[in-house]
Amino acid sequence: MLICEGVCGRGVLRQYNQDNLYLNGLWRRDVADTKTYYASQTVREGLFAVCDGMGGESYGEEASLMAVSALNGVTAEAFSRHGNEYLRAMNHDICRLMRTRQLRIGTTFAGLWIFGGMAGISNIGDSRIYLLREKKLHKLSYDHTQTQRLLDMGFITPQQMDTHPDRHKLTQHLGIFPEEMVIEPYTLPPFKVEDLDLFLLCSDGLTDMLTEQEIARVLMERKPTKEKAAHLYEAALERGGRDNITVLLVQNIG
Repeated sequence: MLICEGVCGRGVLRQYNQDNLYLNGLWRRDVADTKTYYASQTVREGLFAVCDGMGGESYGEEASLMAVSALNGVTAEAFSRHGNEYLRAMNHDICRLMRTRQLRIGTTFAGLWIFGGMAGISNIGDSRIYLLREKKLHKLSYDHTQTQRLLDMGFITPQQMDTHPDRHKLTQHLGIFPEEMVIEPYTLPPFKVEDLDLFLLCSDGLTDMLTEQEIARVLMERKPTKEKAAHLYEAALERGGRDNITVLLVQNIG
């Protein structure tokens, strides 16, 4: 059984909320509503995602909404087999909107599917997916950022990433014209889900405010999953809430 809890809010400083989430058929549909959005479910299998939109005014909100709403009706099994095809279709639709309106928008995508006792992830951009297993926090996703590229090439150290001026410059996201770049989502081979595994999907509004050590401490608290999600969200607000914040927790309770 999977206990699923999501929180999505605009933070302290932002006027709009360009984040969105997908919790197995639930998502933030009224993007004009600036109130914090909460979603909760208990299911046996599911498909989950966090998207962080980019673009002026409300356009980033529209990009993230397009991405999560495109998952409606898609099963976890279908996404496990054809995830990249779904992501390419999302990218195509966002690009078509950009051509129609002559503007540039985009969104990150961090997705998790769970069914048949197995799990898998797909991500593009810098929204992240973590797994807490046996009191250890594992980062499953890959940051498509300029700083990650510099780190991979050995030009900077992990310690320099958090303060580098290009730390938020994305190298990939949904909303890239095919003639400019063919998107390549990051995926992992399917892996077995163990009892008490706790997955976290989040936007950088959380990870910019809290360290991974601080996130892990909250996830290890002896509290219900809903309270852990709320604690992470409130902690990011207390640190300044400089960006939109989305937290989505999925815990396997056997």
